[in-house]
Amino acid sequence: MRNALSQKSALVIFIVLMVFIVGQGAWWVVFMAQLVDEKVDMAAHLGGDPAFVEEMHQQEIARQIMLGLEGSVFLIVLLIGTWLIYRALVKTEQLKRHQQNFLMAVTHELKTPLASMKVYLDSLQSEKISFEKKQAIFPRVKNDVSRLEGMVENILEAGRIGRNAYRVNREQVNLSDLVERAADEVQQAVSTVPVDLSRKIDKDVCIEGDPVVLKRAIDAVLDNALKYHDGKRVGVSVRLSANNGRAELTIADEGVGLEKQECEAVFDRFYRVGDELTRTTQGTGLGLYLCREMIREHGGDVSARSEGRNKGTLIAITLPLGNCE
Repeated sequence: MRNALSQKSALVIFIVLMVFIVGQGAWWVVFMAQLVDEKVDMAAHLGGDPAFVEEMHQQEIARQIMLGLEGSVFLIVLLIGTWLIYRALVKTEQLKRHQQNFLMAVTHELKTPLASMKVYLDSLQSEKISFEKKQAIFPRVKNDVSRLEGMVENILEAGRIGRNAYRVNREQVNLSDLVERAADEVQQAVSTVPVDLSRKIDKDVCIEGDPVVLKRAIDAVLDNALKYHDGKRVGVSVRLSANNGRAELTIADEGVGLEKQECEAVFDRFYRVGDELTRTTQGTGLGLYLCREMIREHGGDVSARSEGRNKGTLIAITLPLGNCE
């Protein structure tokens, strides 16, 4: 609510400035026109020669046209500058809101696994719990540690990208095998709701890139597809093909979908759909941002498409083809 008021205030200030600038320009034009008429009338009243009065009139008009052109350029520059200041204020407010969401998300992401690990450690110290049950705790602790490691790694990667210090090690990569492995991991993962994953992956679609980085980018999209569902079922479709010198990977889900204006915003750093105070899904708003930057580092691109809320989302990744050796 506070951010909305700040953006509204910026818009009101911008409109007021626009009206003032245009009003001043209009007043200046009217004033200069009146000044020309006054000079001509004064010369005629003092008995000036009609030819001289007409020549002076034409000179004054030419001067006013020159001043008018210069004033118009200045007015346009002033309007553009005011518009840029307004846009900067809006973007600053948006970035501030995203950063606040990110801090709340990170706090939640840290608190949840740390709380569960504390419970697990207390259980391991208890003499009332059997050895078999204690053995079952270790994979859960490992899962929480992996979750924290992934979050920390995402934050570090975002920092490297922000400092232009991000580099990839290129080699020949069989993207088909990489996508197959990522899809297998999705089907083998433990989920609270049934996962219906379909795949159509062409064989030996190869590119030049870093297999570790590419796997993280694909995992980020799959993870996003698994998060946002109706709570009853997760439907995901994975397609990979080679067309016109490009590898085309699409990952479509049947989840909550996106509004049209969100299809580009989801790739912004810290951006997450919804309100951080009421959101129940995990994440920090860095996954798709990192995916886009990683894919662009490989000369590719990422885009999102959705027909609207509750109509699913499709993420399309394109990469330049390489050769399989």
